[in-house]
Amino acid sequence: MRLWRSHDTVAALPRDPRADEYPMPIVPYGWYAVLRSGELRPGKVVSLHYFGKALIAFRGTDGRATVRDAHCPHYGAHLGAGGKVVDGTVVCPFHGWRFGADGKCVEAPFAARTPKVSLGGFPVREHSGLVFVYAGPGEPSWEVPEIPETGSRDFAAPIDDICRARIHVQEMRENIVDESHFHFIHGQSEPPYRSGGRTARTPRPAAGSRGVSSPGTSTTPSTRSCTARA
Repeated sequence: MRLWRSHDTVAALPRDPRADEYPMPIVPYGWYAVLRSGELRPGKVVSLHYFGKALIAFRGTDGRATVRDAHCPHYGAHLGAGGKVVDGTVVCPFHGWRFGADGKCVEAPFAARTPKVSLGGFPVREHSGLVFVYAGPGEPSWEVPEIPETGSRDFAAPIDDICRARIHVQEMRENIVDESHFHFIHGQSEPPYRSGGRTARTPRPAAGSRGVSSPGTSTTPSTRSCTARA
């Protein structure tokens, strides 16, 4: 299930000049979930837009997902607009150039030799029902742990909570885990409180029924889509 919300009213607010005092990279280095595994069917090209770039996703002959730049290096045609997957390669709709899952051009009709060009791309991992890409220099230095709850019948189906907001993705993630501000900024009625020198929380419902989480687990795996989509 998908929930669509909008916070676009903040677009009318003036820019805070203090933002220049805390520079952030346009895209913080790390892993990003870009689509669900079920959305990437074999033999199909899926158009994406992340990190300010047009991208495509498709599966190679081995079934593995790949995420590449969307524009053909020949004449710039968008491979997600009329492109198709043939034998694990994506075929450009303009002149028929074909690119493998590794991004390399493997065929160019009417060319005397295959051009040594490639589609840029990202390191990809797929597990827990999600396709992740790594944004950053070189190879990733860490991996996203699998989410066992996604394959368990003891948990409810995930919900994609999709929203649009004028905010840097790093600020979004940092605010989500900052529980202490929820009461004062967002009006949460029962914030965490300190008891005996330790932070305590409002008692949770008893665990054991479908969709109810135990301490340290998640009722629905966190797959919020307000990442770096632009």
